[in-house]
Amino acid sequence: MAQEHSPFIVLSPQPEMFPRGGLLAPRLDTLRGKTVAFLDNNKLQPSNRYFALLGQWLQEREGVKTVLYAQKPFFTRPARDEILKPLMSQADAVITGLGE
Repeated sequence: MAQEHSPFIVLSPQPEMFPRGGLLAPRLDTLRGKTVAFLDNNKLQPSNRYFALLGQWLQEREGVKTVLYAQKPFFTRPARDEILKPLMSQADAVITGLGE
């Protein structure tokens, strides 16, 4: 039976919650006409189907112009500069997450 009231934790991306020096990127006013990139952590093999579906949905429903896909070589390690720098220069927004 489901509990009527169960405790949960809400994580907030507010700047005051970040370590000193951390800043949030400014929010986009719209996704229409923008380039959105997905950074796959490479945990799902052969690919992250969720990101592919979400990219297609963003193009159809939100007017995203271009969707880019990149993948880290290993899910246990941070993305290297050669992966991050092209995303930072080509994309208006980058989405990353676990593929589970």
